[in-house]
Amino acid sequence: MRGTGEGHQTQLEAGMRTFNGPRQLYVPQPIPICSNAGGGEGSFSTIVRVPVPSSQTRVKLSVIYFPTSGDPGDLSGFGNIWVAAAEEDIKGMSGSSGRIVPVTDVEGTSAAPTSFPATNGLSGYSREFVTSADWLQAVITLNSIGGGRVGNWVLQTSIQPEAIRFDWESWEQIRRLFVPQLVGPAGNL
Repeated sequence: MRGTGEGHQTQLEAGMRTFNGPRQLYVPQPIPICSNAGGGEGSFSTIVRVPVPSSQTRVKLSVIYFPTSGDPGDLSGFGNIWVAAAEEDIKGMSGSSGRIVPVTDVEGTSAAPTSFPATNGLSGYSREFVTSADWLQAVITLNSIGGGRVGNWVLQTSIQPEAIRFDWESWEQIRRLFVPQLVGPAGNL
């Protein structure tokens, strides 16, 4: 979001919506995860990490299918996700400072990930998290969508204060720290 003063018009960097006045919502550029060629065979898995720069923020993690043309049809059950709260080894206790490890299940489990989209008519998965973890780490598995339905699976994220308002200097620092990452490879189905 650009602009800070009252009465100034602001705009989300990755979106087209504009607002009058300052709004503390940050939406970084979406991250392409996987392209679907419409053949209907195979699956693909990857890992994404979304930082939690402050426990006073709400972090949204969305995995969305955008068809390149037409209606995507019924997508229910074409993907699944396991989201874990993860901690960073900041002191190098593992022999390598900066290592990130999952510690708590927050959506599904490694053995039983959450299936998405949940019902016909939905085009993905989205959930907001409020946590004191260092990171959210998600393992995403996508199945090929057949019938010639071509499109792209994309990671979209956002961050905003949870029931407080940050001063602009603090908010700018939090925004700079909010850099979601595609850890595993992007792919094609």
